[in-house]
Amino acid sequence: HVQNHARTAWIDLEGSWEQYLAGRSKNLRANLRRYEHRLEAEGLPARFVCHTEASDVRVGVLRYAELEGRGWKAAAGTALGSFDAQLAFYTSLLEHAAARGQARVYELYLGEQLAASRLTITNCDTLVVLKTSYEESLGRLAPGRLHLLRLLQEEFNAQQFKRIELYTNA
Repeated sequence: HVQNHARTAWIDLEGSWEQYLAGRSKNLRANLRRYEHRLEAEGLPARFVCHTEASDVRVGVLRYAELEGRGWKAAAGTALGSFDAQLAFYTSLLEHAAARGQARVYELYLGEQLAASRLTITNCDTLVVLKTSYEESLGRLAPGRLHLLRLLQEEFNAQQFKRIELYTNA
């Protein structure tokens, strides 16, 4: 049984990272430079990590749940981990998918602090972003945007996928 849920957004990974970025608005590119300058001004080195091994993905899901549990989604009762069954579902889904090479947890650290995380699954040519969270206390540094920027850059450069699908109601 198939039921339409929502309209999603996607990014086709055609061409180079430089071409993609050049095609974005001047305002967006200026904002991205401003976010990078803020990191430099605060002396916060950024480290982007992609976990693919099943055991690392499992731990990444738990870190994700902890991160999301500190933000507005926790207050609304919708954070991953708000319900044991929900956390168990995502942990199992992603751990089993990772065992087949079909799951990734992307994390952005600012200094030593986890600033943003995305849970993803893949098929042969598409990377699907299932869930996104960021450290709200770092909002002035736009960690969610910096994370997405680095994810896109990494995947454009790797050329493993044809598309990144953002599982959200666009």
